[in-house]
Amino acid sequence: MKLLYFLSLQLFVIFASQGLANSEQFSKYWHAGLAEISSYDLEQVRYTELHRGTATLIFVTEPFSKTKQVKLDDYQSPEKVDVLKLNYTKNFYTGVYPYHVMTSSFVPQTGGAALKVTTTIQEWCGHIFSQINRTKKGYNYQLYSYFESDGDQSKSLKPALPEESLWAQVRINPQALPIGEFKLYPSQEISRFKHWDYQIVTATGKLTEHLRDKQLMTYTLAHEQPQKRSLSLHFTREFPHEIVAWEEKCYLVEKGKEIETTTRATKKKTVRWPYWQMNSNKDKVKLKDLGIED
Repeated sequence: MKLLYFLSLQLFVIFASQGLANSEQFSKYWHAGLAEISSYDLEQVRYTELHRGTATLIFVTEPFSKTKQVKLDDYQSPEKVDVLKLNYTKNFYTGVYPYHVMTSSFVPQTGGAALKVTTTIQEWCGHIFSQINRTKKGYNYQLYSYFESDGDQSKSLKPALPEESLWAQVRINPQALPIGEFKLYPSQEISRFKHWDYQIVTATGKLTEHLRDKQLMTYTLAHEQPQKRSLSLHFTREFPHEIVAWEEKCYLVEKGKEIETTTRATKKKTVRWPYWQMNSNKDKVKLKDLGIED
């Protein structure tokens, strides 16, 4: 079974690498010294209710260390692998107290499985940090949490695809997204919100035309365990395959009836900035270009 997991992951890496990463179009867009930043209106399900908030996707290419799995200071290092990094943030209130969620994923710009994924969840009760690092045998996993049921954990994991890899794969080459049945680690965010053990599940993937807009495509991921759930990413058919919206559906069973809950996000604005250079007070006015009021 372990060999099957490894082979399925390796096949995904091979097929994913047959994408746009070396094309002139890809290089012109992603290696222009700019990050792509998109803001979204968020409707987040938490504690069985819907809470309005904001989400942000920040995509940027970076030189990454193969062994240390951190951003390189020396861009000429033989340790370098180019990655497409996604910093994905959510901010919303539940009642009187705020939630701040951030996930960072680092996927080779040729596509495939993430090399590293980290997630932090901060709210007034406390905070949680989790991380996976890809190894030759699968992944190393660490979790630090203020919840007794989570505790502090460190363990080795078998090969399977981290869900966070899919967001970058949409941007690199959506035709290489996994279709049909495959082995998956559900996102660290949903695993912590639901207090699931971080483990492999059997998932199915489907790539279809968008139901209402011919300019868009939809990729849907679904799994039944440890709870019935699906994630749909809606993105532009043409490169650079911008993610315009997503929905995450979870299903609860109460009194024998299945109840659907849906978290969704819809894009407001997209900009391309060298944001790391825009750190002075005078730069704050630019937030309006993202639909964000200071």
